[in-house]
Amino acid sequence: MDQYLIMVQSGLLSSGIMRLSTTSHAILGMLAFRPATAYELAKGMGTNFTYFWPRARSHVLAEVKRLADLGLARAQSEPTGRRARTVYSLTPEGRRALERWMATPPTAFGLEIEGLVRVFLAPFGSVDDLAASLEATRAEAVTMLNMAAGILEQYSAGTAPAQEHIHVRALLIDFLTHFAECTEAWAERSLATVREWDDLSPTGKEQAARRTLAAMPRGMSAGGPAVETWGNIQTSAGMSRRDVENRRTAPSLE
Repeated sequence: MDQYLIMVQSGLLSSGIMRLSTTSHAILGMLAFRPATAYELAKGMGTNFTYFWPRARSHVLAEVKRLADLGLARAQSEPTGRRARTVYSLTPEGRRALERWMATPPTAFGLEIEGLVRVFLAPFGSVDDLAASLEATRAEAVTMLNMAAGILEQYSAGTAPAQEHIHVRALLIDFLTHFAECTEAWAERSLATVREWDDLSPTGKEQAARRTLAAMPRGMSAGGPAVETWGNIQTSAGMSRRDVENRRTAPSLE
């Protein structure tokens, strides 16, 4: 019986120390492609996951060492000139852990965009502050689109580093490109609105805001589950307020 299966059956993986997070599995997945040093893994995570699963380099470096301690990755010292480097590779137990995780449903997704935090807290700043945040968010979306254009050229030319995975990478690039386009368009619309404001008081702005909300998509079509408005969020029928609160306040170990 392998070490991973022993940990699963003994319940060790349910503890805070042994728990495998999404980041854990992302690192295992990177090692499934090819062995790498901790530095190469951190760089690869930054290159490939930065727009949808960003993690600090220090966290990646610590996590790959933890995975090796759990027997899910193997650390091997290789001489390189005057110094030796540690190269990590996936163990059979690590591959099984990755395969088990891939067969489970993903957790609920969420956005992590500082520009939106600043919009939420806009009443505590100025109109100029808000406009600057929106402009920065728009500029970041443009940067994202430019990066996507470069990646698209590589795949079109058949020179992308992961060319053999074009069939699945195309799905990812499709999402990220359209997300960036959506973000840029939203920032442009919001900037046009904010630039007409003299201040951040609601005076004279409510009717325009109501028209904006009235134009929003209403979610599921007729016959879909009912939606209950609660505070600043909406929940589908069958999802309790406790469920929502747990989703909003559950601590992240990733």
